[in-house]
Amino acid sequence: MAIFGSASPEPEQMVSTRWHADPFALGSYSHLPPGASPSDYDLVTEAVEGRRFFAGEGTSRKYPATVHGADLSGESAAAEIIDLVL
Repeated sequence: MAIFGSASPEPEQMVSTRWHADPFALGSYSHLPPGASPSDYDLVTEAVEGRRFFAGEGTSRKYPATVHGADLSGESAAAEIIDLVL
């Protein structure tokens, strides 16, 4: 079953970054700013308009800034999409 119909258009543009060379990132990872609450992770994982979902290490409340957190958040977002589509 295709979510976007039988054919998806070819991308019009692709962007690649050099994370380790980015002067604003310098290989850093996401974190909550001072004064933020762990419950703020729940806000960034909410679906937008019920159609756009977010995942990644920066959305993992239990395992932030880790590959494990990124993997688990991806699985969680995928499960939400499956529930929506099926």
